[in-house]
Amino acid sequence: MHRTGRPHQSFPYTCTTIDGVVAVEPVGQSYRVFVRDNSGITFHDYPFSPFILLSDPGLAADAPVIVNHHHLAGSGKLCWLTELANWHDWYLLRDYLHRLGKPDAWFAIQDGCQQFLMTSGITFFQGLAFKDHRYICIAIQKDAHSLHAIAVTNGLDYQEFVSSSHQTEAEMLTHLTQIIQDQDPDVIAGYQLNRSALPYLVQLAQKHKVSLAWGRNGSVPYQHQAVDHRTLQQYAVFGRSVVDVETLVSHYNRHRQPLSATAPDQTSVLLGSPEQTIADKETDIAAAGQASALYQLHVEFWYLHAQSYPVNFQNVFYKPEATSIDALLIREYLQQQHALPALSAAQKQHKHADEQLLFQGQAGPVIRCDLSRLSASIMVAYRITPRSDELGIFSRLLTQTAQHYATRHSNDSNPGISAWLELLGTSCCLFSDAAAAAEVERLKHVITKDLLSWLRDAGAWPIAVNSQELYFIPPDGHEDGSREISILLQRLGSILPSGVALPYTGPYPSMFIYKANQYAVLTDSGQVFFKGAIFRSRSMEPFLQEFISEAARLFLTGNGMAIEQLYASFVRRLTAASCPVDWIMRCETLADSQEQYLQAVQRGARNRAAVYELALREKENWRVGEKISYYVTGVSKNCVVHASCKLAKDFDPQYLDLNKAWYLERLHQLFKRLTPFLPAEPLLFR
Repeated sequence: MHRTGRPHQSFPYTCTTIDGVVAVEPVGQSYRVFVRDNSGITFHDYPFSPFILLSDPGLAADAPVIVNHHHLAGSGKLCWLTELANWHDWYLLRDYLHRLGKPDAWFAIQDGCQQFLMTSGITFFQGLAFKDHRYICIAIQKDAHSLHAIAVTNGLDYQEFVSSSHQTEAEMLTHLTQIIQDQDPDVIAGYQLNRSALPYLVQLAQKHKVSLAWGRNGSVPYQHQAVDHRTLQQYAVFGRSVVDVETLVSHYNRHRQPLSATAPDQTSVLLGSPEQTIADKETDIAAAGQASALYQLHVEFWYLHAQSYPVNFQNVFYKPEATSIDALLIREYLQQQHALPALSAAQKQHKHADEQLLFQGQAGPVIRCDLSRLSASIMVAYRITPRSDELGIFSRLLTQTAQHYATRHSNDSNPGISAWLELLGTSCCLFSDAAAAAEVERLKHVITKDLLSWLRDAGAWPIAVNSQELYFIPPDGHEDGSREISILLQRLGSILPSGVALPYTGPYPSMFIYKANQYAVLTDSGQVFFKGAIFRSRSMEPFLQEFISEAARLFLTGNGMAIEQLYASFVRRLTAASCPVDWIMRCETLADSQEQYLQAVQRGARNRAAVYELALREKENWRVGEKISYYVTGVSKNCVVHASCKLAKDFDPQYLDLNKAWYLERLHQLFKRLTPFLPAEPLLFR
């Protein structure tokens, strides 16, 4: 038996501000809020009732749950906030609404923690300086048979090395647990935590019947499905955030300046291999320290992001940033008890080309101009907002955000700023507006053309441009680019009276452009930064990544003639009997479940792939996000890869079955793509 509650006059949620929040966890019908202050960690439980937004309370009339309806003012379609007694009822109502087949008549926020944050007004780390949150970084050393060492550091004044030379595996795990309890970190970080370290430690603890009581309630780490079901499952620890440095690095790759050949993109090389056979204190402490340095380098943006938006800090890395902005707008509307717009139907957008091919080859010196803030300036100047924003909150919050980044991130690209435009074009957000997004894109395209024209008028030579950045060669006598940037700002000021920042860096001695949005940049210190698929393709084997990186450096330093010799040396290395499997193996991620893959193959939606065929052979089932390393066998360069491959771990150096012809052809095809850029001299290899 059930009943549907009547509309309530009193709104069930009140907003508050709490400083120092470092964790929010569900506890029964409440959320437990952990706060860090000068005296340490305290917590308080806040009762919470989940909700769903409806366009009509009658939608829930026949649902098998008790609900309370609260009417929201305004003309937005979602004008009823429907409160439920518990999460069990919330799931029943959500599933019932799904079956109705009216997706635009209701909206449910799936993340319970986010619901609580949106209605309470609480955000992570408010009033807590970045330097004052506590974290530890963990690195482990193991081989196929046993755990050899664990290194832990907080990046400041604490580090510890736990070795199998003095303790059993069970004792090492107990020791690590004691370290976590004593240090009481808000964040547990490490490189490849979700992919490697935590699955191994949890499995080892189960084997030895050791309780990894890492949670602030004494609970063990647990695994939950990622926000995106196509990504690796994540681990969680009660009362603490688990941050995988590998994920931070991947975000840097997507959002920030092009990556160096040695830092973010090849962090695993810097950290060393975890597959060691002897515990090495110096190496392991260095690995933990390197993870800590990368954490501090890359996490501060997300720390500030969590201070501003009603999002769970641990989940912020796995959701599009536009959804954080949408959550902020929803919070503001709920605080004012105002109706919200419904999801709009996905519309096909006309997008102007993000990049233009202005030049190919090597040139320099070059100046890099950051364009990431241009979209926000256009929206503010032309007052472009979602038509559904009845309260005018979008423009106010965007202006505040732009000012915030202007003071805190004067020289960085700003993914947080770019996400406001992404919100307009994302159909899964309540405040999306395809027409507004198209208008911003149109204006940005026009203004970018003006920028290129103004630079040419000033005697500069634009050579590369995309949605985030512009590269140009300054005229003789103005190598630092400051005069040209001043001209751009002056011209932009006449059409964007609200102002715009154009941070710039350089000059860089040399730049090599392969295609639009695919280039390498040389710095004064000799570092090389890469951007684009040819330099950073995940499908490239290590030997191809090494070849293209070295070839790019030769182009950048004016030694293009040496690339033929470089190619010849790689041919010799590939055909040598000592060619190591980890140099030629391919490492791929299982992005689909077994059922999804087999169904797609059966209906002809995709071809068979080596990584999945190996997984079918080796595993009864697999987890989405798992990585598999394999190599190609046989003698023909035209072999069918999915039928001619083996796991890298099964490679036997006594029985060399590498398909050298196939790998040589891979190398030759990459070399051929570079030949148009080589100096005009006879080549031996074609």
